[in-house]
Amino acid sequence: KDALAALKLSPDFDYQAGKADAEVLAIHRHLPTREIYFLTNRRDRAETMQAAFRVQGLKPELWDPVTGDVRGVAVEESGGLSRIRLTLPAYGSIFDVFGRAAAPARGPDTVLARQALEGPWTVSFQPGRGAPDQPVRLAAGSWSDNSDARIRYFSGTATYSKSFDLPKTGSNNWSGHRLMLDLGAAREVADVWLNGKWLGSRWTAPFRLDATAAARPGYNQLTIKISNLWVNRLIGDAQPGAGPKHSFTAIPTYRPDAPLRASG
Repeated sequence: KDALAALKLSPDFDYQAGKADAEVLAIHRHLPTREIYFLTNRRDRAETMQAAFRVQGLKPELWDPVTGDVRGVAVEESGGLSRIRLTLPAYGSIFDVFGRAAAPARGPDTVLARQALEGPWTVSFQPGRGAPDQPVRLAAGSWSDNSDARIRYFSGTATYSKSFDLPKTGSNNWSGHRLMLDLGAAREVADVWLNGKWLGSRWTAPFRLDATAAARPGYNQLTIKISNLWVNRLIGDAQPGAGPKHSFTAIPTYRPDAPLRASG
């Protein structure tokens, strides 16, 4: 670092965030016509920062690696550096691509209103895995905390269903704005449909999807398929006096007292 400072060579990537313990890592790939940076937020919280790149004369775009969304972003150049302001979600990442041209810049999202989907969900579990045969009513939360062992040790895919209303008129009308669906957390993979239209899959935080095209004023029907890991089923099958086993391994894997993984 001292040698680079003596050469008056700025860091290839640097940032200033609101919290001192922020940790954002970057890797840089050089192409003849583009400079590509991949940034990752290593903290379980959103991070807003002023990022500086040792790039001049090129226009930046932000490429979302989960959704494929591409948008331009405002840039300031000085001292051989390009500076942009961006926000990374918890454990989120972004490609910052500098090129000759850029997509239109879009300002930061502004939250106009929030609507929580309160109350229990109707949940149907994949058959043949030891879970209840009929749909059950469950609150949002981990299957591993459920008092019913059939749900606590379940591994596979379960389908969550819920209906809700969106305002038709008034100050909270979302018409003309983007409507985002935030699942909070999902373990481990979520496939989402709204009013019969597939919104997409999410396998990593942030578990958010754009629901604008599928949502409608008034009644809406939401369906989410969640798949977890095999760990909980293996632990459940290892319990003393466990009934018919639903998993098979060539050698023992998890002990009966192993911690369950958050699921659902």
